[in-house]
Amino acid sequence: MFNLGIFNRSSFQQFMIAILVIGSGSAAVVGWQKLDTRIEKFHILGELSAREQLKVTGTLRELDLGGILSADLLRVQEHLERLGWARDISVRRVWPDTLEVAMLKENPVANWGSDQFVIASGNLLELPDVYPDLPRFEVALSSPREAMKVFRLVSHLAAESELRVTYLQQDRQGGWNLTFQNGLEIFLGTERLSERMRRFNQVYKQLRDNEVAAAYMDLRYNNGVAVQHVVEEVQEPGLVANQELQSIVGLQ
Repeated sequence: MFNLGIFNRSSFQQFMIAILVIGSGSAAVVGWQKLDTRIEKFHILGELSAREQLKVTGTLRELDLGGILSADLLRVQEHLERLGWARDISVRRVWPDTLEVAMLKENPVANWGSDQFVIASGNLLELPDVYPDLPRFEVALSSPREAMKVFRLVSHLAAESELRVTYLQQDRQGGWNLTFQNGLEIFLGTERLSERMRRFNQVYKQLRDNEVAAAYMDLRYNNGVAVQHVVEEVQEPGLVANQELQSIVGLQ
């Protein structure tokens, strides 16, 4: 037994406080260990596809996260940022064993090549999913950012004719070609794209008002447009043949 006779009143009080602190500290450590349960689940929030959610989950499983209380949330966030397609990420703990990740993804605007995407800023990114309904860019000379500028310009002007660009292509001479959702193709060339798109709108509306279908237009002429028409001709009952005709539409 302890011989308490050697303690004065003040020393005894200090001794008892020390015992309580040590006991409380030990209890706190044990309590922390019990509460710091292993992370078993991930809850992914955001407008992500199934493949993208799997990619995020797989990335999280690569980390040694530790327990729900000891996990380094900043480290988790930085690791997810390396995916390259998230604009904003937040991570929080959901006791007892879940890590919740809310991710705001960069939205792709167009397909670039076979496995990359262009975002609104003109930067490229890779995504684990495919987006077949997005426009496709095939660009020989310009950068993704320059291609986005052209795409915005022609898309804005094409909307006046209720058309949507589904394919933007630049050849090795720098000429721009477009394909719309109705299958119509046009060749704008390398310069005066705004002027040529406005001329296209004028001719297209004339053709549409006269119920004339066009398959291709060449807008590189100074005061006109070369139009390849599609004429449907009935040969026999129930049979329709497509016939292509060339014409030059002159403009005043």
